[in-house]
Amino acid sequence: MPHIAPTFDKTLINQADNLAKDYVEANKKPAKADFESFSGLTEQIIVFLESLQALQEAKGKSEEAKAKWRLLLDDINKAFGFNDSRNSEIRFRWCTLCIRAEEESIYKQTSAFLGEQGRMKFLRPLYRDLFKTEKGTPIALETFEKYKTGYHGIAQKMVAKDLGVHL
Repeated sequence: MPHIAPTFDKTLINQADNLAKDYVEANKKPAKADFESFSGLTEQIIVFLESLQALQEAKGKSEEAKAKWRLLLDDINKAFGFNDSRNSEIRFRWCTLCIRAEEESIYKQTSAFLGEQGRMKFLRPLYRDLFKTEKGTPIALETFEKYKTGYHGIAQKMVAKDLGVHL
């Protein structure tokens, strides 16, 4: 190990974290101009979405908290159009945020994404989160039944286990 730890420039990470905090803690209204400081980097958008996820977890899971999140996520989507993203990393994080807020409008898009994407890193967390919601449970089961044959055998078994179904 080197005796001197390298220092990294965290400017881009801090911008993403601070923007998420501004929206959640300072109730700042999302605007398209907010992303102008971002360098167009997918990684910075991912950090932003992950910061939102961390804040969402910290704020609790009450119905009141979920309702506030749904309003915020709607505003964020209007400003940045995450519902229309074709990037799997962004779609995964965006769907996760929306499902955890029980934003039902994302369920159909999540189902489509689960049909297009076979990586377990996306499948299992999305299926689990969808399955935990009252209205998402039947969608998770229907989606799995529809697309399971397109998944790798191990992915099929693991998701089936998560959903409590037998292959």
